[in-house]
This record gives sequence, C-alpha cells and structure tokens, in this order.
Amino acid sequence: MNDRTTLILESTTEGFWDLDLGTGRVYLGPTGCELTGFSPDGAPCDSSFLKRLVHPDDQPRIFPLIDELFRGTRRRHDLEFRVITEDGTRRWIENRARVVAVDAQGRPLRMVGIIIDISAQKLLEEQLKASEERFRSVMELSPDIISIVTADGTLAYNSPSAERIHGYTVEEITGRNTFDLIHPDDRPRVAEALAAVLRNLPQPQSVEYRYRNRDGSYSWMEATAANQLANPHIRGVVAVARDITERVAAREAADAANRAKSEFLANMSHEIRTPLHVIMGMTQLIKETDVTGQQARYLDTLSRAADGLLSLVSEILDFSKIETDKLELERRGFSLRACIDDIIRTKISLAHGKGLRIETDIPDEVPDRLLGDQLRLRQILLNLVGNAIKFTEQGEIRIRVGVTGTDERGVLLEIEVSDTGIGISPEALEKIFEPFVQADSSTTRKYGGTGLGLAICTRLATLMGGSIRAESRAGREQLLPHLPQPPER
Repeated sequence: MNDRTTLILESTTEGFWDLDLGTGRVYLGPTGCELTGFSPDGAPCDSSFLKRLVHPDDQPRIFPLIDELFRGTRRRHDLEFRVITEDGTRRWIENRARVVAVDAQGRPLRMVGIIIDISAQKLLEEQLKASEERFRSVMELSPDIISIVTADGTLAYNSPSAERIHGYTVEEITGRNTFDLIHPDDRPRVAEALAAVLRNLPQPQSVEYRYRNRDGSYSWMEATAANQLANPHIRGVVAVARDITERVAAREAADAANRAKSEFLANMSHEIRTPLHVIMGMTQLIKETDVTGQQARYLDTLSRAADGLLSLVSEILDFSKIETDKLELERRGFSLRACIDDIIRTKISLAHGKGLRIETDIPDEVPDRLLGDQLRLRQILLNLVGNAIKFTEQGEIRIRVGVTGTDERGVLLEIEVSDTGIGISPEALEKIFEPFVQADSSTTRKYGGTGLGLAICTRLATLMGGSIRAESRAGREQLLPHLPQPPER
C-alpha cells in the first residue's frame, strides 16, 4: 500500500476493508479498526469472526445476505446492522460491499467495502419513531377529533375519534372540503376563524359550529386551531375539535328556563300593578275626604307601602324585560343638565330629611344637548343617588360629569355619584352588580331593598353601550357609569 493510499485511508471517516477470499483474511483501514475494534493486520474473516462482530439479534437477517455474496449469487450489498467491538461497545454501522474479482467459474475471489458509523442517525430515528408512536397514541386515544386541513379547508387527516362522533370512515372523509360538512349558517364564522389562524394571530382561535354527521344529523363542535403550514412534517392547520352537543343542549335548556322565568315575572308584575294602582288611587281619594288625624297617618303609611311595592314591581318588570331582550331604548334629544336637575329635585327632600347635601360638578366643556334614552339614564342616576342617600348618615352626595373621549358612537361621558356613607368591602364590590345580591345580609334588614337596582343599572348601561363600576375608599364611595352619548345634531 503506497503512502498516498495510506494517507487517504487515515483521513477518511469511512472504514475501508479488503477481503481476500483465497486466504480468508480481511484487512481493515484505520477507521475500520476504530469502528470494529479489530487489528489491521489481517484478521481471519470466518464464521466465528462474523459471529463476534455482528449483534446476535441481527445475525438471522444479515448472515443469509452475506452468504449470497460469498457464493457469488450477489455481487454487492448495502446493509445496516449493529456490531459489537472487541471492547464490548455496540454501534450501528452501514456496510457497503462489492465483489471486485471472480474466478473462471464466477466465484468471488476478492471483495472490498466501507463501513460507516450510523449510530447517531439511528438514535435520531429511534427518537423520532418513539415520538411518532406517542403522537399516534394521543391521536388514537384522544376523545377529541384532531384534524389537519389545508389553507382552503381540504381535510388531509382526521383522528379515529371522527368516525365515532360523525360516522365517516377515513376513506370517506379524507380529501373532502370540511366546509361542505359545516352547517351553512356557521360557515362564515368558521371561515373567519380560519382566516385569523392563517394570519398567525397570537391568541388561539376557537369557534363553535354545527357539523353534519354521516346520518344527516348535526353535532355541535368546538374547535381550536393553530397554523402549522410552515412545519414540513405537517404543512397544514391543526385543529382540535370537541363534541359539545350536550353542552349546547343544556345551555339552550337553561336559557329557555330563564326566559320562561323572566316572562312569568313580567306577567305577574303586570297582574300586580293593576290592583296596586287601584289601591293607590283609592287611598288618595280617601285622603281627600274628611278624615281624622289618626286616619290620615294610617293613609300616609299605606301610601308609602304602596309606593314601595310599586317600585319593587317596576324593578322586577324592568329586570324581566332586560333578561328576555324585550327592553328597547329610545333615541331622542334631551338636556343633560335638566335631567340631573330633575333628579336632584326628586331626591332633595329625602336628602335634607337626613341632613345631607347634594352637590353637582358639571364643567362647561361637557355638552348639554345629547341624543339617547333620557328615561333610562334618569333611572340609572335615580337609583345611584337614592342608594347614596340611603347608605349615608352625614356629609354629602356629589354628582360629577366628565368627558373621557369620543368615538364613532359619540361623546363618552363618565358620571360619578359619590357619597360619604358606610362604604363597601372589597369582597362585596365584586358582587353588588349581580341580581338579588346586596353588599351584606344585614343591609336588607336595616335598609330594605331587593338587590335588583344595581343589576338593572348595569344591564341598562350595557344596553346603552357603556359600563358601570364601583370604587370604595374610607369615607367615600363612588359609582361611575361610563356611557356613550352622541351630541344632538
């Protein structure tokens, strides 16, 4: 072997070998010796050598192929198998063998080949295989449907749960456009969600829709999707869909029950208001007759009780209208300052009776002529001011109006009603806007009320496109409706 050949063999990462079948000895290059652990001085290539070299589990597969090479029925082979070196190290190799000389009868006389260490490659393949098996297990065992769809909605893959839920086999569903099976009314919503996924929006996209089953019925599904078009192993949008048919049915049943309850309350409120108005009217007529002082006091008590009952019935009626979406807002021009002045006139005697002041703070930049539902705005503020007076024993009630900005809906007003009353605990602040809830159970016993007023205010503010929140500090409570009010044009 000349120096140039030796230099080449020493510098290559592939192990060269040369087998002389006449002598039965194999000569290994430096890398081949390093990979196998055998010496380069011509080890005998017999069956015992091969049995020591080739991993026992691979021998049944490898030995018949090597035997074909020795018999001359095969002139070349490329084999992958494990070897065990002299020091016990195990590694994967790729052996590429070629017959380069034969006798007159075609029997091989000489073979050459190279050995390549593929241990790292095999490790990666095993890790990938394990990962694929885990992924396949998740796909097959998941109760949800895991799908891969293309950018135009073509279904490239469906997990086995799809057949259990929808009834379609893999062959029936693969390649179909998923939009063909989505309820026509829901397709725009799903298309919008898919477009958002394709735009790579950061938040996960979730959408509810109806999907046609094989028997023609529909199942309600909820899907969350992620864009994996750039992933070379997927090249599609991955969606996880869950059957929510029972949840939707339960939700619709609950909504129907709530609507029935609200309609019942509305009907009952109407039925109660009629005789109540009769009682109030007859009480007023009796007061106009010749009654004694004691009788007049009895009639005043009866009038206050009837007023309180009428207020309660009106609250229940308003609440039921809001719950059943039967409350419609008006859109008329009105004066903001006149509306607030009217509220003060309505409540001033009650405030003075407790020794309280009512102050206002309305800067000149706040527009006066607005377009909206004055009656409902007045209802909100009457409730807030009435609560402020009810829960304040000394000090003042202040009504402040400010402009926080403008948008396409008009002027954004923040109307603050603050007082120096008993305060509200942080825990109670989170629930005072819920229906039939008050800040403390003792509140009902001491001050009365149903807990509907702020719930109605919240829903009215929402219907008007605004919101309402509460803040409480030592000696001062604030309720701040935030309402859009277009200026009158």
